[in-house]
Amino acid sequence: MTNQDQPNSSSPILASRQIGCVRVIHGNSLDVLPTLERSVSAVLTDPPYGLLFMGKCWDRGVPGKPFWTKIRSCCLPGAYLLAFGGTRTYHRQTCAIEDAGWIIRDCLMWIYGSGFPKSLDISKAIDKSLGVEREVVGVRDRYRDGSLRQNYGDLNVGVKISNNTNGVANITKPSTPQSKLWDGYGTAIKPAYEPVVLAMNPRDGSFVNNALEHGCGGLNIDGTRIGTDAGWTYPNGAGGNGFHGGVGRPPDGSRVESVCSTQGRWPANILIDDSPEVVGLFPDTASGAFNGVVQAPTNGASKGSERSRQRSDRAADKGSAARFFYCAKASRSEREAGCERLPVQSRADLTGRAEGSAGLDSPRASTRSTRPIRNTHPTVKPLALMRYLLRLVTQPKRNLVLDPFAGSGTTGVACALAGVPCVLIEQDAHHFDICCARVQWSHDLRARLGCTPPLDLSPYQRPPAAAAAEAQLDLWSS
Repeated sequence: MTNQDQPNSSSPILASRQIGCVRVIHGNSLDVLPTLERSVSAVLTDPPYGLLFMGKCWDRGVPGKPFWTKIRSCCLPGAYLLAFGGTRTYHRQTCAIEDAGWIIRDCLMWIYGSGFPKSLDISKAIDKSLGVEREVVGVRDRYRDGSLRQNYGDLNVGVKISNNTNGVANITKPSTPQSKLWDGYGTAIKPAYEPVVLAMNPRDGSFVNNALEHGCGGLNIDGTRIGTDAGWTYPNGAGGNGFHGGVGRPPDGSRVESVCSTQGRWPANILIDDSPEVVGLFPDTASGAFNGVVQAPTNGASKGSERSRQRSDRAADKGSAARFFYCAKASRSEREAGCERLPVQSRADLTGRAEGSAGLDSPRASTRSTRPIRNTHPTVKPLALMRYLLRLVTQPKRNLVLDPFAGSGTTGVACALAGVPCVLIEQDAHHFDICCARVQWSHDLRARLGCTPPLDLSPYQRPPAAAAAEAQLDLWSS
């Protein structure tokens, strides 16, 4: 059920909609947060990085101490905070969070291979500043989605690529001695990860007391384990005294039967996507299994004495990437789901660049698709990633999640699919509409399914999971 609130003229809440278990608020977080009760069990958010991304005014600065202080005032003791950050400004964000009274617990890293280097070609810029035309030595074609693909042919000279008005890209080479000297130089490297700070509101006493008194303070470890198909064998039985599969004996010296666990691997602070660049960082090895013999002293034997031997049949995880949760960047269909009734905008509308200009195809413009766009937010996080992080901070009974920088509302989408109460705050009117549309879609989807859609926690296996994720989304939409 969806309700539209009508705030009075003096309220900091400009508009508010209750969509199932998710409340979407239009307003400035600094003004809205004091109106909320102190009942938030977790904060999951993707705040501005302070990079002036695409010239957007909402990204002009990193949220400072006042924001995180007011956010903390809404939180229960022991509530967790997960906040994405930019690699250049993460330190300022983390310091502001800590200065506001939060306790920094860890730093997660979402590693991906699909980032675009937003770099200025110094050689081309030199020729442009000198008013010199560069010689065109080839062209390259477009992909089906309008992005550009290199096609050098037999060329083996130093070339650079620019766009023309014929729908293809020109390959050029330096024209002046100065540009030849600086050929191959840029101003940025390719982004391949985003840090996520994990912080906690100070507890009320011990973890045990906080859990019993306030109903929060724990991380959902078993709910976010990375599964294994064949299980995990503990030679010493459940709760045995061996270490990581070592052989042990109870005090009476009797043997303990092996016990197989299918819980999966402990969640790590690394999250990966399934691009070849990232998976290649984790070589294909059967490192998850013992292929030899585990040795341990026999009962009562001293070091160097005769040892007992036992072979482990622990299941192998093929490829060490299987140790981590994997998630690709948000696909177009995922970004646009639920936004069908929103107005269409072109790339020129989004970037402020002229239609047909060369700058539209520059990676620095951050919008390479030629198709119309309805979800215009430029930094949409993958739904699977937000669902995983949400599950990590979901408490056994008492849950209310807050996202004070809602953006396109992916946190709310994850909460609506999981049936977890949530409050979203967004100050931009258009992004507020996007939030409402996407949350409504996810609320309706869960109602049609009659349950929470499954979250894939299986270990990484080739082929990449991106196609499977697309198929799952299509299944949900049907």
